[in-house]
Amino acid sequence: MAAKKTAYDVLNSIILEAIESEERFSWSNPILYRSAHNVVSGTEYQGINRFLLNLACVMDGYEYPMFMTFKQAKEKGYQVKKGARVFPVFFSTVKEDKDKHGNVKLDGAGKPKTYWIFRYYRVFNIDDIDMPAEDRASIVKFDVVQVDTAPAAFEEQAEEIVRGYTGPAINHCAVPVACYVPSADEVRIPGKEGFRSVSEYYSTMFHELAHSTGHKDRLDRFKDDVVEHMRKESYAQEELIAEISAAHLCSIAGCIDDTIENSKAYLHNWAARIRDNSRFLPVAFAQAEKAVKMITG
Repeated sequence: MAAKKTAYDVLNSIILEAIESEERFSWSNPILYRSAHNVVSGTEYQGINRFLLNLACVMDGYEYPMFMTFKQAKEKGYQVKKGARVFPVFFSTVKEDKDKHGNVKLDGAGKPKTYWIFRYYRVFNIDDIDMPAEDRASIVKFDVVQVDTAPAAFEEQAEEIVRGYTGPAINHCAVPVACYVPSADEVRIPGKEGFRSVSEYYSTMFHELAHSTGHKDRLDRFKDDVVEHMRKESYAQEELIAEISAAHLCSIAGCIDDTIENSKAYLHNWAARIRDNSRFLPVAFAQAEKAVKMITG
């Protein structure tokens, strides 16, 4: 009998399939970070769930990133269509560690020992649910948060995010390379004229600002000596954290520029890392969510 798939297995298989299909997949596509939510509870999905649900919509042609559970549909008197696609929504819960007698184990300080469990439940897109036309019209009227996506508006909104983050110093320099320097707590980046587009400039800026959230005085992701950290496997995850954060921030600012071509070159490298470490993605998305919240205040 085949071993039951874990939530990590389910999550990683979805991403690996998308990467290998090479269809409209990119960590850097801002569309994949737009609002996605449960239309009954009003819950806005966060982190990796936002990404996965939007990815499914883009790849399978669903119009709205709006979902509900089977139970919610039934309680509303709706019918889930036959053959409807099921979408997993992942979550973590904390459990107390117990011995064989059911007693909670304690650590050296006398506090209960705990551990995390990664799980998921299932939802359906509203396109796969039969409901009265007036109900659907009422639901889609409150689709995603409306953001002005005009280029000038995006530039203004992106600049507001940069100005609002009281993080590292920003040094516009002539060297055509962008980087975050932890020792100086400084982002070094060319001016806008050094980029092919305004969206590329802000995507790069957000990427480096995301790195800056790992500073010891902020989220403290760089546990080792910074130079050593740059050489270690953990830095690959740090790069993905910055990539996800940058795309999410671009989405918040109203960017609809799809940078898939910039990302395909290394997608298969990510696939290998995901296969080697089942927790690689959940950790990266969780850390990126924290980084975005810190930058946006």
